[in-house]
Amino acid sequence: MRSILLALLILSAVPAVHSAPPTSSLLFQLSPDSGGAQTLISWTLSGPIKDSFALSGGSWTGIGNLFDGAFNSSYFTDSSAETFAVAGAGSFNDLTAATSVQVTQIGIGAFGSSRYIALFWGGTSFAVAGNQLQYTAGADSSVINVPFSAFNVGTYTTTGMNLQGGMNFSATIVPEPSALSLLAVGLGVVLRRRRRTV
Repeated sequence: MRSILLALLILSAVPAVHSAPPTSSLLFQLSPDSGGAQTLISWTLSGPIKDSFALSGGSWTGIGNLFDGAFNSSYFTDSSAETFAVAGAGSFNDLTAATSVQVTQIGIGAFGSSRYIALFWGGTSFAVAGNQLQYTAGADSSVINVPFSAFNVGTYTTTGMNLQGGMNFSATIVPEPSALSLLAVGLGVVLRRRRRTV
């Protein structure tokens, strides 16, 4: 027991190492389409990107992260995943190797019991670890054949560490404008009632 307490005291005395906040970000926004039968997804990627994660010999085929709370878990079962073709999306350029790939798919679903959203470039291995990348935006949105009810409204953020300097990931899930206006009307009625009772 004494040795465990001593170890805890030693660990608590070690100063925490604070790394600089990530300088790049990938932001997803999801909203209902076709009356909620499908989902419109758009994304924005900004900042410098440099791979540091040696996957499949130092190359990787997509970028994204886990957003567990964003998903209604009843829609996706464990390890189920879907990919959806994207037309006219942006491209990643490897400035060191002078090569590029275009985003061709959105990947969405479950990795084990975790839920993710990602951009893929069709299974093509790309970007050697340490090379500087640049993203050139295109028509970065697409309708995916997933009902909007598969997601939970809100904003969800994570940080990925497989890139040098890390990356901020965010998924914002917004309801239909009509639903927002109904919510605003409802809040207005509640406020009026409170004023009358004061």
